[in-house]
Parts: sequence; structure tokens; C-alpha cells
Amino acid sequence: DVPFVRTPRKYFPTIANALAIRPHDVVYDLGSGEGKFVLYCAKKYPDARFTGIERNFVLYLQALARKRILGNPVNATFRRENFFTTDMHDATRVYAYLLPKAMERLFSDTPHPGVRVASRAFHIKRRESVETMELSPKKGWHNQHLLHVYEL
Repeated sequence: DVPFVRTPRKYFPTIANALAIRPHDVVYDLGSGEGKFVLYCAKKYPDARFTGIERNFVLYLQALARKRILGNPVNATFRRENFFTTDMHDATRVYAYLLPKAMERLFSDTPHPGVRVASRAFHIKRRESVETMELSPKKGWHNQHLLHVYEL
């Protein structure tokens, strides 16, 4: 499976900008952990919808608690599901910080026409990125300082 590794809050604006979130977009965060990125975006983009997919029960409960503390934004949802089997038919944007095999399984052969994907650190095999940007000038040991953006 995929280990939980937080995305630092200081990267949220860059990732959100890379996703090019517009009104009425439906954005998924795969492996959303305690929900910080989803809730950041829900506040910044009130006319878009955000869904965090997290399988770990404790992290899922933390996301729900954090959402409640922040006033239960109606445009943020958390689902305790496996992102390999979750229904994302309505997605227009996806953020993921997942290992290469997970990214390949999710996006290499499966068609997701029109979906913009931001992948921290890892490329999607058999897909050409439209942009790669540095999140930090400090290089990480597995390129976690990079964000790869795809138009599927």
C-alpha cells in the first residue's frame, strides 16, 4: 500500500495554482490524510468542490474533526475509501503524492480525459507532463521537491 507522508502547508498555494482550479471544478486529493490540503482549497475556492479520499480510519477521523472545527465547509467532503476503487467519474482535478506503482495503476492506462493531475515527486509512466516545477530549492532524496502536472 501507500504510506502517509504529509505535504507541507507551504506547498499548498503552489499545488493549488498548478491544478488551475476554476469555479465548478471537482478536485480529488488521493490519500488526503488529515485533510489539510482539501480544507485549504475549500476555503480559497468556495465555488469548487473538494473530496479527500483516505483509507486510514484514524486519518479519516482527523479530517472530519478538522472540517468540523473549521465550520463544516459545504464544498469539502471526506470519504473513507480505497482510491483504487473509488468513483472519481466527476473529477476535473486530482492531487496525489503517491508511489510510482500507485500512480501508474491509477493513471497510466486508464482514460481520464480532461482531468488535470498534479503529482508530487513521482512521474506517471506512459504520460507526458505539461509542466514540472520545484516546490522547494532543497532537493529531496526521491524528488519530493518536484511537482509534475499532467493534462490527461
